[in-house]
Amino acid sequence: MGRTNQRLLKVKPYVIIMVIHSIIFLLLNITDHSPLTMGMSTMLETIIVFVGVVFIVIGMFMVFVIIFELMDASTSNINKKLLYNLVNIMLLLFILAGLSAIFNFTMLVTTIMGTLLLVEVLFLISYYHVFLGENI
Repeated sequence: MGRTNQRLLKVKPYVIIMVIHSIIFLLLNITDHSPLTMGMSTMLETIIVFVGVVFIVIGMFMVFVIIFELMDASTSNINKKLLYNLVNIMLLLFILAGLSAIFNFTMLVTTIMGTLLLVEVLFLISYYHVFLGENI
């Protein structure tokens, strides 16, 4: 698919950056040095935490950029509206979960993240249905 579509070739560097980003944060989480679990007792720790959280948020928005690029590369218009609506819902849920976490609404964050996960699964099923429909 990537060989025939220029738009997909443009997404490849973003995907590589996101894979590296994910590996780095996985290693930070495994070694218990995640910006989300660090203490904020000194000024240096506070700066590291805020920079780390900014990188996490940028990474999440980059995922949505990649998804939009992949959807734009799709030639089918049959279910594109459904896919765009699902991505918009995922983005809204992600923002609401972030705001809820900032204001320490733990139960609400858990519920929103569960809903976000279900919408992501629905998106993947819909995307692959559109993708497989194009290639048959």
